[in-house]
Amino acid sequence: MIKQEKFQPIKYRVLPTWKKVHASRARIKYIVGSVGSGKTTGAFIDLYLLALRNMLKGFKKSIFYVFRNSYPQLRDSTVQSFFETFGCDPKKFNVTRMEYVMKIKKAHQIIWRFRAIEDTEKDLLKLDGYLMTGAYIDEVVNYETPNILHKCNLRCRWPAKTVFQGKTNYADHEVICTSNPPPSKEHWVWQLFFANNPDPKLYQGWQQPLDENVKNLPPNYYEDLTKSLPTYLRQRYVEGRPVPMPTGAEVYIKFDSKVHVKNIVPFTNEPLLRGWDFGTANPACVITQIVFVDKDGNYIKDPSTEDTFLQLRIYDEITQKNLNIREFAKIVKSYCESKYGLNWHYLDFCDPHGMAKTESSTRTAWQQLIEEGIHPVPGAIEIRERILAVQFFLDTEHGLLINPTCTKLITGFEGGYHKVKIKGVVIDKISKNDVSHPHDALQMVCTVYPAIITEKTKQKTISRYTYNKLKRLRII
Repeated sequence: MIKQEKFQPIKYRVLPTWKKVHASRARIKYIVGSVGSGKTTGAFIDLYLLALRNMLKGFKKSIFYVFRNSYPQLRDSTVQSFFETFGCDPKKFNVTRMEYVMKIKKAHQIIWRFRAIEDTEKDLLKLDGYLMTGAYIDEVVNYETPNILHKCNLRCRWPAKTVFQGKTNYADHEVICTSNPPPSKEHWVWQLFFANNPDPKLYQGWQQPLDENVKNLPPNYYEDLTKSLPTYLRQRYVEGRPVPMPTGAEVYIKFDSKVHVKNIVPFTNEPLLRGWDFGTANPACVITQIVFVDKDGNYIKDPSTEDTFLQLRIYDEITQKNLNIREFAKIVKSYCESKYGLNWHYLDFCDPHGMAKTESSTRTAWQQLIEEGIHPVPGAIEIRERILAVQFFLDTEHGLLINPTCTKLITGFEGGYHKVKIKGVVIDKISKNDVSHPHDALQMVCTVYPAIITEKTKQKTISRYTYNKLKRLRII
């Protein structure tokens, strides 16, 4: 490589998303996008612009730390992107110190330091000795906790102030992060920057559109990836959606968010069906309907009509952690009353395991529900029967619609709900995680309610489905 005696001016075309990022003065930034979207280059430029702002305030030096959780990825990907971004001479890179010194004439010096930091307490302690003007965390979703982000936030404070042309100026500081989409919307990165942002002025996140950087990529790059990648990789790395990578065996097939995720509201002439799962002090409830619709999604009262489809409609998911079932039932009842009103009729379906007593309670989960005026019907126990009951609606044309607010259920359908794999062998057991409990609750509805649908089909109308039969099923 030709040796460069001085810093070469960069050639950088600002993409629309990065124009907003560069204009922002938020202390902590996060940009998520698909592969090839130019995230790494944009992050380096953002820190460079920060150094220029500080230079104009009279500061002589900036120190930027660049982090990644793996040394090979840091060396072979992040550092190489740095060279390409600024047209740097790799021979001037201090491999021993993992450092590159940049000079902007005689006015300012930028020291870039590259560090591989794993998500461990021992590695994170290393940050306590760093003084930073800014930090860049590449592929931040590979960290299981936000600890590195908080550590960088604490250390980004140097330099503090200077006197320039008779005026006291304070330096700008920044932590910037980039990554492909996280494996789910439950990931801490997504929660912090998009779902439950504690302070939008402090934390700012941007989602970069797929085609924004297409002019800088090979022809038909995304088209070829779409054809060659499996669904979960295409959805996450090409479409830029937070979907999980399977760690076990997929349970559901044929789920397509473009088809099945839609804003929907209940049909007022049908009961709401609530499925309950008790978890291990992590209860879940889903609110659904199973109805007959035509091809346009309109409610059909008489299922004998031609071109009718049985449809599972999922409106809400409610989950809690470390809460007994009676308190959870109160939360669900209050939610239903506030959202759906007082006059709606509910049918409840529960995990039969809730009939058993636990060591921590003298009353079963089932009894606690009854004490709150909820009289459930037990769903199926056998896992294969439960899965097939839900898969039936995925296999049926127009068979399933789910509100986009049901993020845990959607994540589960996209692979987060999966079977356990031990040493490469799949066993008939579901991996318990944040998405498994609402899916277990959904299965309770799907395994029992078809019996009522069958009866309705035979009788043609709801009115002939007698009070006594519902009472025998303990639904009312």
